[in-house]
Amino acid sequence: MKAVVEHRCIKKESLIQMMQWRKMWLGVDYGYGLMKIQLLPLVKKYNAWGHLGSIGSFMLYNPVLDVYIIGNFNKKGYITKSMRFVLKVLRLLSKIEPVKQVGVK
Repeated sequence: MKAVVEHRCIKKESLIQMMQWRKMWLGVDYGYGLMKIQLLPLVKKYNAWGHLGSIGSFMLYNPVLDVYIIGNFNKKGYITKSMRFVLKVLRLLSKIEPVKQVGVK
């Protein structure tokens, strides 16, 4: 996922094309092989993009927090449960104070 975000395996132009979003479900837009997840309307810090699978698998990137969340419940029909889990993780991560690196420019 990090290689996708950093354009190491997909050109930036191709990724932009893949992110031409269209409504799929409430809170989920679909591009070309990618999904944009809006877990809470109007709260951008919980938005992510990547992909969700029908067995509760997920590989997402949240640009606001600069975090990657990847996992799998491995049970058919767990897509909603995986979305709730991702929201819970993002809420917890958003409460963590960033570590200040001394002497780094």
